[in-house]
Amino acid sequence: MTWYKVEEKGCPPVDFWLDTKTHRLERITSKDGDTAFTGDVKRHQSVEDALVPNEMTQTMGGAVMLYTLTPYEFIAVPVLKILIAQK
Repeated sequence: MTWYKVEEKGCPPVDFWLDTKTHRLERITSKDGDTAFTGDVKRHQSVEDALVPNEMTQTMGGAVMLYTLTPYEFIAVPVLKILIAQK
């Protein structure tokens, strides 16, 4: 997997882990306050010809939660200036 750290001023950094062959999101790690969390993608779904995470588990503070995300709606968002550091 390839790891990218995304930082926005005033926010904790978020690490995005992408599959090196498919470029799909596989994992997200960060902190909510002092509590670290990890989100692992378990399944992707095709939405408007894009593969997006559909099912993921989140581990936070010893708790494990399963999320199934549906439906998806793609909307325009403002562009933010962010620093992306590849490691």
